[in-house]
Amino acid sequence: MPTAIPFTALGRGNGFPFCLDFQELIDLNGDIWDRTQPISLNSLMSLFWNLYEINSLSFTFSFTTSLGGTGTGEYTNKGSVSYGGTPSGVLGEPYKRVCFTSLLYQYNQILQFSDDSEPVEDGNFSFLPTLDDNKNYCLAYSINAGDIMSPRLAAAQSVSTFGGVVDIQLPLDDEGNTTVIKIVGFNFLNGDTTTATGGTITSSFYTYT
Repeated sequence: MPTAIPFTALGRGNGFPFCLDFQELIDLNGDIWDRTQPISLNSLMSLFWNLYEINSLSFTFSFTTSLGGTGTGEYTNKGSVSYGGTPSGVLGEPYKRVCFTSLLYQYNQILQFSDDSEPVEDGNFSFLPTLDDNKNYCLAYSINAGDIMSPRLAAAQSVSTFGGVVDIQLPLDDEGNTTVIKIVGFNFLNGDTTTATGGTITSSFYTYT
């Protein structure tokens, strides 16, 4: 695991260098967001301060076209990465995060179909720490891709969701604690359908000398 330089941060008295405000999540940063279930403060702080990178990310789905064709596809995180809106391949050591005024992780995703056609960058997976309606710590997240989406975003589109909701475990620390994010497929207006079938996320976290 990567090793970080130990440091002390006074922060805002809440474990973060910025205030965690309740968000309506109707149109945050131009998107519609879901929330996770409540997360302990320690786990949310670990994700913010200690995340080194998401090593692998996979959202899978199957599809059926209106003409009867079928196949599968996969979204991965092999695309570009940005943090707080700034493109970067590396988030940087934890001590550098004391100057952050907010934080948005965004992973642009690569779509690959089972027919081995040329992969394309399509969609993104984003998350940030926030509070829920009852002021509990949680993550807001959005999965915005052409064939699968997070539930609230999919429900806001001019299509109906299709198939069941798939739960995916997002690692919060290196001790095995996770939180659930959800994806769904949908029924396109032209008769095509997609069904979310699975997903995995693995991450690595800093340790300290």
